[in-house]
Formats: sequence, structure tokens, C-alpha cells
Amino acid sequence: EFRGTSRNHAWRWLHGALIQGSAVIMTVDLWQHWVTCVGLLGDRVILIDTARTKNNIRENGIHVLSKDRLMARWRSNYKNKDNIYQAICVSKAKKK
Repeated sequence: EFRGTSRNHAWRWLHGALIQGSAVIMTVDLWQHWVTCVGLLGDRVILIDTARTKNNIRENGIHVLSKDRLMARWRSNYKNKDNIYQAICVSKAKKK
């Protein structure tokens, strides 16, 4: 799990998790919605969103976002306090 207020620390944590092949479930849009980051495409993040918005339906729920666009959606300025980045890393169980 990740929860922090540093944009750079949040990005490094997310990038590290995705490089290792993990998926990351995160809160976005002021904690109103959850999405899943599933990989990297160069310096951009592949994001899956199940919202039924026109844009999302047109893109089949798959978006490739730059760092700036992703971080703007991810940050949550909750009750006018510091920006908070919150996410959960999900990885496959290792075989014994």
C-alpha cells in the first residue's frame, strides 16, 4: 500500500511497482473513483478505467497517460489539506 503527499515519491513508487510487473489500484478524481494501472509504455502509464463516460467508452476504458496527466488525476486535495496519493500494489503470488 502507498499513501503519501510527495508527488515525486508517489511517482517513483508507482513506476517501481509497474516495472516489477505488478498492477496498481489507485484512487483518482478527488477519491471519487478507482482505476488500475497495469504497465508502462515508455514514460507513460497504461491505465484501465471502468467508468461509463463517453470518452472512456470511446477509448474502451484503456488510456495511456503522461506522468503529468496521471499525477493530476491521482492527487486528492482532501478537505483543502495536502495533496494525498493513495494506491494499492497487487502482484502475483510467487510459486514455491
